[in-house]
Amino acid sequence: MRLALTHNLKLTDSEEEAEFDTRETIDALTAGLERLGHRVERLEVSGPASRTAARLEAFAPDLVFNTAEGRRGRFREAFYPALFDELGFPYTG
Repeated sequence: MRLALTHNLKLTDSEEEAEFDTRETIDALTAGLERLGHRVERLEVSGPASRTAARLEAFAPDLVFNTAEGRRGRFREAFYPALFDELGFPYTG
């Protein structure tokens, strides 16, 4: 199965990035999914949503394995799931 692993990479110890994932976490998730026989494409979602959408459309995953969150606002955790819905990709998280 082709999986897109969407995530926010933790680059600093700032409060804004407190819930983002470290490289070690992303590496462990990727390794676990690949051990199960999946092809994994890592997609760090910083930057414009249009770039994330274009990368997803180009990769055309069977499933988006999502740990990503938006950066601001009360409903930031719903931002990427709403984007995946709009693009028609099934997703987790």
